[in-house]
Amino acid sequence: MRWLSFVKQSAVLAMGGLLVVMSSAAPTDKVYYQDQVAVLLYHHLSETDKSNVTITPEIFNSQLEYLQHQGYHFIDMPAFQRYMRGEQVPVNAVLVTFDDSYKSIAEQALPVLQKRKVPAVNFVITQDLDGPFSSKLPSLTEEDVARMSASGIDIECHSNRLHRKHDGKAPFLTTQLSEEGKNETESQHRERVERDTDQCVRRLNRVTGKPVNAYAYPFGSYDQLAIDSIRKSGIDYGFTVVPEMATRTDNEMMIPRINAGSPGITPQTLHNTIVRQVVDPYKAADYVPLRDTFAELGGVVIRDENGLVNLYYGDMRWIVQADKSAISKDGVDVPLAYPLVKKDKKLWIHLSDLEAVTGFDIVYQPNKGTYGIRSTPARLIRS
Repeated sequence: MRWLSFVKQSAVLAMGGLLVVMSSAAPTDKVYYQDQVAVLLYHHLSETDKSNVTITPEIFNSQLEYLQHQGYHFIDMPAFQRYMRGEQVPVNAVLVTFDDSYKSIAEQALPVLQKRKVPAVNFVITQDLDGPFSSKLPSLTEEDVARMSASGIDIECHSNRLHRKHDGKAPFLTTQLSEEGKNETESQHRERVERDTDQCVRRLNRVTGKPVNAYAYPFGSYDQLAIDSIRKSGIDYGFTVVPEMATRTDNEMMIPRINAGSPGITPQTLHNTIVRQVVDPYKAADYVPLRDTFAELGGVVIRDENGLVNLYYGDMRWIVQADKSAISKDGVDVPLAYPLVKKDKKLWIHLSDLEAVTGFDIVYQPNKGTYGIRSTPARLIRS
């Protein structure tokens, strides 16, 4: 019933002046989701280069064409940010993003985007603008970035000099570096990230003449120190590589993105991937069957020889005490807000209690018909 209500509400969703682009071909009117956004992640386009983040321009074009024909609506970054602040987006909303400053974004992706009238975001590594042909894959020039910005592509930050790894393993953004045997202090680490972000923001602002307030974390790696430091340069939105749908309740500095730029991702595969990630935004609290739901979350429920119901998830264990309507962990009883219920030979628990006991953010995925654990943290309430 929740999902039926979800679909009915989508039929009267106001568009509110959003930039929305649809295919010239008559699209389906099917609603896959509302009040959430599939943020897609791409890197490099090439007819000849091969890698796990490279697709051909033909595949890129066919993905966009297929999504448009299936009734998806492409929005731009300003519309996405307004959505995060409380405004609406159309049903089946999609935001296209690119990382890593490859020349192919201007030469191969931009013509496809213009042909299909699809807005996009380009997260730029500003250090690469100084030597666009110094690496194996050519990078964007300032002229490329200015041209893309003038065409309507939103230009945002992917760091200045932090898109590197220490000893090939530890990302510069989240690592305290060492030089000549001397370790960087936490304060120096913060200052380095702040300085780098400020350099990236200032340069892009100078090249485009437009404000910069979004950041894609290099290699998808981030921590609280990085977030706090980046925000000091005016960054309000941080983008990760967690493959989930973006919702308004997400922490705005940990926005998830779904990978669309690997060679095996066909248009149909991309559509299926998006649909599987859809969540029920209303999350009505209700009772759920404990064993079945916990199994959907990836856990195991076992009744031991003493008749106790044990919940196992990784190395964590909880013991259900049905007679007390409590669940214990490490010998500590956690009282439940709602009583446990036996129905149809099953033990039922209130969803809010299951979340409180486990600490999981549990979401219903209507297109799968199952519950899952959401990785993206919820938005923080700021004073």
